[in-house]
Amino acid sequence: KLYIGADIAPEYTGKGIATQAYKVFMPFVMQKYSTDVLYLEVLSTNSRAIHLYNVLGFVEIDRYSMEKNNELIESIVMKYENRN
Repeated sequence: KLYIGADIAPEYTGKGIATQAYKVFMPFVMQKYSTDVLYLEVLSTNSRAIHLYNVLGFVEIDRYSMEKNNELIESIVMKYENRN
């Protein structure tokens, strides 16, 4: 499985940078590694990222709980399949 991810500094969020970045590096990574499938994980509390990933074509395939700072949080595993 090939997992991808990117973090955008808070002062640059909401400007479309993540959308542009994913649209560039997703095809690059898929071509470089000869795959049509990508995975990522996102915290269930990160609604902005989840929205972006849905717009890009990722779908939720799994959820699990984990502990962070003595608090249980949920992580979502998402999958993208290139259907071209």
